[in-house]
Amino acid sequence: MEKQEEKVYINGRKQVVDLFHHMDLSAKKRLLQLIQQKNPTLASELTVESFSFRDLKNLSIEKIRTLLRYCSAPVIGFALKSLQQQEQKNWLAAIDDRDKAVESFRYLKHSAKPQEIDKACLKMVFIAKELSESGKIRF
Repeated sequence: MEKQEEKVYINGRKQVVDLFHHMDLSAKKRLLQLIQQKNPTLASELTVESFSFRDLKNLSIEKIRTLLRYCSAPVIGFALKSLQQQEQKNWLAAIDDRDKAVESFRYLKHSAKPQEIDKACLKMVFIAKELSESGKIRF
């Protein structure tokens, strides 16, 4: 019987995205700029794919405001638990709808399990990526 050679496929893109999640933001930005020079399409795709909640903190207030319009109050409130107090205040102030801001604040002050906070952060990142793909937010 003939021995078949097993082929292994290495997804380099996924490895780069995983690497980006562990890099500090300035190093990630520098690397993306270098990739941008050689392959702008790849750089754009990697930017979206590697986007994480910590990247949301660096968005302009206008982009944060747009993002928050598409997030529910529970998602906002629980996700804000992962931010510093001043960042929480800034984000709450960016919510256009006062009732939504008050409800988000209630969720922020409500107890939550770490899994609920992580889930809310991931949901917010998912919404941000959707908004990016539809052209409503640019990273």
